[in-house]
Amino acid sequence: MDKEYRYLVATQCMTYNQASFIEDAVNGFASQETSFPVVFLIVDDASTDGEQQVIKKWCTDNLSDADCKSFWHQMLYGEFASSSIKGKPQVEFKILLLRVNYHQSDRHYEKIGLISEWLDNAKYNAICEGDDFWINPHKLQMQVDFMESHPDYALCHTDFNLANGMRRNHTNVPVENDNYFPESIINGVRIGTATSLYRTDALQKCPQNFMVNKWPMGDYPLWIELSHEGKIKYFPIITACYRVVDNSASHGSLEKEIAFTNANLEIKRFYAEYYGVHLPNDGLTKSYYLRIMKCAHKHGSKEVARHCLKDAYRKKAVTLKTMVFFLATYSKIINRIVGLYYWS
Repeated sequence: MDKEYRYLVATQCMTYNQASFIEDAVNGFASQETSFPVVFLIVDDASTDGEQQVIKKWCTDNLSDADCKSFWHQMLYGEFASSSIKGKPQVEFKILLLRVNYHQSDRHYEKIGLISEWLDNAKYNAICEGDDFWINPHKLQMQVDFMESHPDYALCHTDFNLANGMRRNHTNVPVENDNYFPESIINGVRIGTATSLYRTDALQKCPQNFMVNKWPMGDYPLWIELSHEGKIKYFPIITACYRVVDNSASHGSLEKEIAFTNANLEIKRFYAEYYGVHLPNDGLTKSYYLRIMKCAHKHGSKEVARHCLKDAYRKKAVTLKTMVFFLATYSKIINRIVGLYYWS
């Protein structure tokens, strides 16, 4: 017998020091038009930039009699607002304003325990962090309609825009029959996290290795594990905006961005061994060297660019794009041309 759920969708929004962005995120949630019950779970991680005050004001203006009270949970103290949005009784908000900081990456998944009772009580989970936002009021309805009629799919996602006006540097290429395993390990899978929606029961079947491994990203290993449990559907419809924010997990100094790329490689190798998948060239693919070369170009590091090209030649993984970014690191003219088409 199928499990009965209180909600059809639960959306988690983890946010920290995003006072300038969070209102866009919650307004995107509130704009959703659904024929089913949905709950939005917003967890502010003891922000110090005034974000909690922004969230409180939004609650006062938009929630129906928001119930704010003190609570204790796993030794954390904060405020908790719970209410439906005005005019949409099927759309609920659960907002946790933490007073003890959990922002460290190795404690991120401890925060999931604070909202697990709602995540586990929804048939589908979605993710949208506080600096991203939804722009299509039919995002959830469209995705749920598809998933309800295609039980062999574990996850679906859509196209997205960049909030800062820069162009995306890639497009999604559908995989034959939407079977992304083991492709998700060998060549990766491009999913805008803010556009994702996946089955709760599929997640519960996953080994959830990302809960114990201290990788700087949790979404890529999640996509790999979900791809093992079912198909993945891509909709070429823009439903969200993604912000490229300095000092995020994937952006910042040259060293940080290279470390993020190497963590991606580490994840590939981990799951290849875990699932018994052959990883050609030990995961040192053309896309890996292209990402390293883009890091070198972005930060103007000729030394990194030179070492990257040398290693890529040795692994027979040089592409035209890799060469273009290598030359752009050395040539101002080529750099200007590349700058017209490249973001991040």
